[in-house]
Amino acid sequence: MKKLMLAVLSSVFLSLSTAVNADEFRTGKPTGEIDSITWYTFYRPAFGLVTFQFGDYPEAMIAANLCESLVRINPDFSLTPGVASWEQVDATTYNYTIRDGARFWDGQPVTAEDVVFSLGLHKIPERGSIYFMAHLNVDSITATGDKTVQVKLLQPDNTWTGQMAGPAGAIYQKAHTEAAGGDWGGPAGLVMCTGPYKPGKWAPGESLEIVRNDNYWNDEFGQLVRSVNFVWPQDPATVANAMNSGEIDGGWDVPPASMNALRSSKAGKLYVGPPGTAFQNLSLIVGNFEQGPLADVRVRQALSMAVDRKGMSKAAYSGGAVPLYSVVTEGLFSYAEDIFKGAANKIAVERDIEGAKALMKEVGDLDRPVVFAFPSGDTLGTELAAAVESAANRADIPFKVVGLPNNQYGALFYDPAAREGIDVWFTIYFSIARDPLEVLDLVMGPGSVFNYGGYSNDEVADLLTRAKAETDPVARAKLVVEIQDIFVRDLPWIPLLAPGVRVFENNRLTGAPKTFVYLNYPWAADLGAP
Repeated sequence: MKKLMLAVLSSVFLSLSTAVNADEFRTGKPTGEIDSITWYTFYRPAFGLVTFQFGDYPEAMIAANLCESLVRINPDFSLTPGVASWEQVDATTYNYTIRDGARFWDGQPVTAEDVVFSLGLHKIPERGSIYFMAHLNVDSITATGDKTVQVKLLQPDNTWTGQMAGPAGAIYQKAHTEAAGGDWGGPAGLVMCTGPYKPGKWAPGESLEIVRNDNYWNDEFGQLVRSVNFVWPQDPATVANAMNSGEIDGGWDVPPASMNALRSSKAGKLYVGPPGTAFQNLSLIVGNFEQGPLADVRVRQALSMAVDRKGMSKAAYSGGAVPLYSVVTEGLFSYAEDIFKGAANKIAVERDIEGAKALMKEVGDLDRPVVFAFPSGDTLGTELAAAVESAANRADIPFKVVGLPNNQYGALFYDPAAREGIDVWFTIYFSIARDPLEVLDLVMGPGSVFNYGGYSNDEVADLLTRAKAETDPVARAKLVVEIQDIFVRDLPWIPLLAPGVRVFENNRLTGAPKTFVYLNYPWAADLGAP
């Protein structure tokens, strides 16, 4: 049965290795130790250390170094054992064996009980898992020995192993989690995990540090940096100046408005990945399919037709992004690549203001304007809001733009009350598994937490089930393309751009992954002096 597992993994996740040179995966190979570095964490401070409760960049970027998952996704996109090795016994059964020596920061060994407990957290609503979708398909999780666990699914799901490389597969110590109670994941309760780093000093909203776990059980990483201090300036000029002066040593997702200043930096180097490694999609999220102006698909279609994707790429990302017409980015083409490329070419269309106007004339007067929220403290958000508003105005779509403070804007993604009165907002969404099916499932699947607007389509639900069970890559890709065609027609989200991976690294550092794995891979353990 191991052949089944290897065949699936090889076809779905490993194909990029043949298309991308090895030196594209990391910035270099470190040789020396560094006491401390300062790292940029995108647009705000982390609210907690339990990634699955937030599903956002700051928490994930930090916790990737703290809390390991059952499976690890590597910079070359391969999947290898994390806390456990695994065997797929049949289409719905997975056996996990905890790796020799795997232990938590306090020295206690990882047990089957910890694994069963950790996976079970996603089925407890009070725990607030955003990644519960994969676990809805779980029939049973059973400790079959002190170090072995068996997971049985209700239906086949070819994305399961990839999901286990992210927050849905993260392992926490049961005893610590229960003892921490309501403080778990916060400054008072913290977490107890197995990773190469552990929490250091944490002043919420001001500073957060992680420090090297000197008793780390896994010798695959160098751990050459003793501590990492995280900062979150929001002004692009401040970010660029801090990186150029050496005050900030590096970071991913540097503001697009900082890119030109960093491209000529003497303090370090800015790396921008090609479309073939892009996991992220910048899209507009439609918040309600039952009421409001965007409940009419023609209004959604008109807005999509009116936006200037090519202009956005040049103006907002300095050319570091490509136009996107589906949430499936090129970096997710991990099997049947020709089929997905052909489908992507088919749906790529030119901006059509007149067509958008014709749709709006057909719709007639709206009861009220479309309300669009954006993060007012973010330069990129402000620029994109202006571009979308301009497109709506040109297409005769009544439009109202509302700026929200960054923390309040972040609440749109996990608090339904925060979304009241908001029709649409934008996200820079990311996938865990390198599979087009995963992102379409999470955006269109019934009951998915990322299906914010309540999109429902029985045909899509059936196609998702069939695609998850299909083991032939070509047949599976054809099913996924059918789902994508419905997505493009119905637009539960309105895709705009696929940003390339952007990472800046000071000259005194090397080793950072240049692919989109830094939210689930212990990247700090790869850094060090050149």
